Amino acid sequence: LDCPPGFILSDSGKCICSHELTNIFTDTLCDLDNQLILTQGGVWMGYNVNQTCIIAHSSCPFDYCTLSEVTFDITEPDEQCAFNRSGLLCGECAKGLSLLLGSNQCGECTNDYISLLIPFSLAGIALVAFLILLNLTVSIGTINGLIFFANIVKLNEAVYFPNGPVIIISQFISWLNFDLGIQTCFYKGMDSYVKVWLQFAFPFYIWLIIVVMIILAKYTKFYKVIGNNAVPVLATLVLLSYIKLIRTVTLALHPIPIECGGSFSNTVWLVDPNVNYFSLKHIILFVFAIFVLIVLILPFTFVLLFLQIIERHVNKLRCCHFWIKLKPFFDAYGGPYKDKYRFWTGLVLLTRLLILSVITLNAHKTTVLSAIISSVTFLFSVSITLGGVYKKWY
Repeated sequence: LDCPPGFILSDSGKCICSHELTNIFTDTLCDLDNQLILTQGGVWMGYNVNQTCIIAHSSCPFDYCTLSEVTFDITEPDEQCAFNRSGLLCGECAKGLSLLLGSNQCGECTNDYISLLIPFSLAGIALVAFLILLNLTVSIGTINGLIFFANIVKLNEAVYFPNGPVIIISQFISWLNFDLGIQTCFYKGMDSYVKVWLQFAFPFYIWLIIVVMIILAKYTKFYKVIGNNAVPVLATLVLLSYIKLIRTVTLALHPIPIECGGSFSNTVWLVDPNVNYFSLKHIILFVFAIFVLIVLILPFTFVLLFLQIIERHVNKLRCCHFWIKLKPFFDAYGGPYKDKYRFWTGLVLLTRLLILSVITLNAHKTTVLSAIISSVTFLFSVSITLGGVYKKWY
């Protein structure tokens, strides 16, 4: 007796659920007559025709899979996917659809939407102008607390907003994290790979705008327009984009192992499991993400963390006179704090890294995760709100 995919022959001679399926979810039910599988949401099961084995994964990435119970044919696993998604672990859009900006949903798009580059570009300029005119910079100190809280909420949206985005609040949180905050097409055929590159691109575009403004201020009369705010605004934008870059680097580097029965295993890219990890397509993104991590994120974090020590000794070293030119930039971070707390911004940055690590490693242990995130956020928010680390109350 040959059993259909998803079933195995029991000792009693009947076709029952394959062990790969019941190991993932013990209450999985198999209907032999209709060759259907019934299981909980949030998991993914499928049959690999080429390897003639079953892939069963207990944690579907992000919100790619439906969270409700689902009945499906294991040879047609797309029934488990949410938001018009398809493929291995629902990692890509269904045929003919495109990934939308601002979410993991897929929809019908045309290339007409690429004209959104114009308002997106103008929005970057408007953001810089807004910060300059209102002097909303890290040099006033307490804005650090707001940015930190917004970063933590964004990192753990599934815990804070389990029923989906909350209008206005979620939008505000998204903007403080350099996220679009709205759902829209961009061009026909866009996928997760391109979307990750776009997430890298926007912070660099914002930095470019303010650097151009600083250069114009130095060599033209443009300084009358921006005054002395250019460097603090640059520092603010770097801080705002910090968590965006960390999240994007994490997405670019995150692998996920795939086991197909006991005969085949592979490592794929979490964001799109249809892309093999270290494949030619992925390796370019991997190398760039490592570059951003080593050259930008880690040095920036540790310079701010050890800012007091660096300032105390760097002027004594002949090799490091370039620090004089960088000092106004780092003073924007350390200036608002009492001298003994000039490390505070660096400490909060390091906290962001640690919290992201906790979330990444414990993505499905939501109860413990919620407690950790809430406790850390509360303690830091109270410390900052009380103003004990600042030179004066703002």
